[in-house]
Amino acid sequence: MKKIFTALLALTLLFSLAACGEKQPQDTSESTTEPTVLTGSLSEIIDKIYTNAEENSYSTDYASEDAMHGFEVTSDRLEYFYGCTFEYEEAYASEYMMTPPAYSLSVIRLKEGANVEEIKTMIEDNVNPMRWVCVGVEKVIVVNVENIIGVFMMSEEGATALSNSFLALGGN
Repeated sequence: MKKIFTALLALTLLFSLAACGEKQPQDTSESTTEPTVLTGSLSEIIDKIYTNAEENSYSTDYASEDAMHGFEVTSDRLEYFYGCTFEYEEAYASEYMMTPPAYSLSVIRLKEGANVEEIKTMIEDNVNPMRWVCVGVEKVIVVNVENIIGVFMMSEEGATALSNSFLALGGN
């Protein structure tokens, strides 16, 4: 009887030790309040927007590298691009080189502590969808991921696809 009791006790100890073995890490991604931060240069962010977007004529043209070009939006051109001026760290745009249609995709990295919602509203209220000679865009979408604002001026289909791609980069 002692041998059976000892064997049962040994098995109980063995199973209890096995239950205390290596635990799988818990997924805490949903409970994290830390926002996703977009990293990289603004031109790299624009590359990701086009690459991850639902296929559309703009992402196809961008991939060909013959139709579009990217460039820095300097402070002396800020009002031309956005219809207003504001404090910012850097801005970068992607537009067609020589061919229609009217089109602009740009991203703006704001300075630390900037009022993002106020600047977005200012851009929405002042940007000129007819800034090209004799032509304009169908849709203007202004959205942000943290302190980076995306301005999408183009056809409605393209603006929706590309702005959704931008928001997805931030996990939205």
